[in-house]
Amino acid sequence: MVNGKNRILVMDDDDVVRKLFCHILSEHYDVVAVGDRFHAVKIFVDARTSKAAFALVVLDLQGRHESDEGFRALERLRGIDPGVKAILHTGSNPPRSESELRDMGFSCVLRKPSSRETILNTIGFVL
Repeated sequence: MVNGKNRILVMDDDDVVRKLFCHILSEHYDVVAVGDRFHAVKIFVDARTSKAAFALVVLDLQGRHESDEGFRALERLRGIDPGVKAILHTGSNPPRSESELRDMGFSCVLRKPSSRETILNTIGFVL
């Protein structure tokens, strides 16, 4: 928590989506947005080391490096913190069932495009 606000890490390869999340969430949360899983893992580790851990991660399914970048990112993040809270953000149907996604560690799926209200409600529900 920074300045009394929960921290959220957003990973999306689309710069517009990252800026949109920052704009929507910055009033209520401390938001850090990155473009790929490699940066997400580094930022996540650095935050835990500096005692400013993230309360939630929002991971895009498809990314710059892999079509399942969100899955790969969560796998790494759970290796660091098995209790990490995560939301899968995707514009397509996930290739896994809801129960498989929960088993992987995702709390829910946030569909693209999402309204401001849907984003805030979903994040509020997971936190």
